[in-house]
Amino acid sequence: MSNDNPFSESLFKTLKYDLDYPVIFDDHNHARAWIEVFLAQYNGEHRHSGLAGFTPNSVHDGNWTLTAANRQALLDAHYQTKPGRYRRPPLVKTPPGTVWINQPKAA
Repeated sequence: MSNDNPFSESLFKTLKYDLDYPVIFDDHNHARAWIEVFLAQYNGEHRHSGLAGFTPNSVHDGNWTLTAANRQALLDAHYQTKPGRYRRPPLVKTPPGTVWINQPKAA
């Protein structure tokens, strides 16, 4: 069994596959500046599929509920105007209470 942190390993892979990843940094300050910009964008702007399309910052501070309410209002309005396009009224997905990379199987 590995002692690696799967969340850290996942982040390292995400970093390396980023289109702007410089591969070789000029120095420590260059690496630090690049990672600060990357993490600000990753946590504040990037919408994560594992968080139901919300940003990590919005889930952490609770602002995702405002975004979810706005999304739901738009879906409700669209459903009212075109109910035939749906099998049932659409619902906004919400972030999970617990996030897993590889959820352990129940015993």
